[in-house]
Amino acid sequence: MRRQLALVAVLAALAVAAVAGTSDHEALAARTKPNPGPRAIVVEWRRDVWQPPEIKTMDVNGANVFTVAGDLWRGGRARWSPDGLRLGGYQKRIGDGPIDFTMMSIRADATDEQVILTGPEFDAFNVARGRTSLASSGNFSGSPFGVAAWSPDGDFLVFAGRVRYPDPDGGPYDIVPYRIFTVSLDGTKTITALTDEAAEYDDLDPHWSAQGKIVFVSGRAGPQQELFAINPDGTGLQQMTTFGQTGLPSGTGQLLAAPVWSHSGARIALSGGHNPGCCDYSGDLWVLDLDGNLNVTAATVVRGLQGVMEWEPAWSPEDGRLIFTRWRPVNSRQDEHQIVIVNLTTNAEPVIVDQTKQAVLHPDWNPVEPVP
Repeated sequence: MRRQLALVAVLAALAVAAVAGTSDHEALAARTKPNPGPRAIVVEWRRDVWQPPEIKTMDVNGANVFTVAGDLWRGGRARWSPDGLRLGGYQKRIGDGPIDFTMMSIRADATDEQVILTGPEFDAFNVARGRTSLASSGNFSGSPFGVAAWSPDGDFLVFAGRVRYPDPDGGPYDIVPYRIFTVSLDGTKTITALTDEAAEYDDLDPHWSAQGKIVFVSGRAGPQQELFAINPDGTGLQQMTTFGQTGLPSGTGQLLAAPVWSHSGARIALSGGHNPGCCDYSGDLWVLDLDGNLNVTAATVVRGLQGVMEWEPAWSPEDGRLIFTRWRPVNSRQDEHQIVIVNLTTNAEPVIVDQTKQAVLHPDWNPVEPVP
């Protein structure tokens, strides 16, 4: 009996030791394994030109890179939700048809990936309101979706979407410009058209402010693109800038891109201009100061490196810094892609990602600063 009790005691002690050892091992693994929860920064990461992009998150210094989702379609942009827990607006291919694409969202820990809206669903909405199907257009290819952004309450996305209109000049070729839409995230997929004119200019790159206004780029004012604001119900269209072709803060040309509201709603960062023979956008970022009526009171150039394209800005949670993409050719076969943070007070520019072969694009900054 004593031997049995002794054996039981030994086995119990071994079991306790084994459990303790397992716990120590798991605790060590937890300390050394990158935490897949929310990080400060999200980017689109392309391993090479032949591979589909991936969504990766990282700390504000570029450390602890974590892959959230893969097999993306190029041209979208993953953005943080207002609560800092999800990423949405990126796109995937869902079939072989001309409009078989979908906008997606996913938790930052790589779980709970959801379909926001498919190309066929968006096309059916437009057909139901009297537009012609994109799927039957002989002069359309690529995704029907452009860039998307969250509403401040997280209940909607605003996005640029392609619409097919008859040739406004009566010619044989239909036009398929971008227009601005919202879609609900409550499961009903309720779509609202905010702009809807049969004209050849595009409405692009919408972004939703915390104060409820949507800014976007449009060519509706003439050859020079300008910024416009609109209410989420499609009312209150307002032209915000009147740069014209000679009034740009820097550079020359007609293109603006990627306007983003600061969290306070008092400023907008964007990129623009044109670099003939090279790129779509100039090497400078701009910051526009706004009054209470959304009129631009000052346009400040955030000077970049000479001959380098700097674009796709996003604000830090405290509005004092911008993160952006820097691109420049290295040789005939390779480009350098950097993710850079600029302090708007000190002009310091730490580089947190620097890749030559791999393209790193579309940065966004978590509006809720994650705990390191």
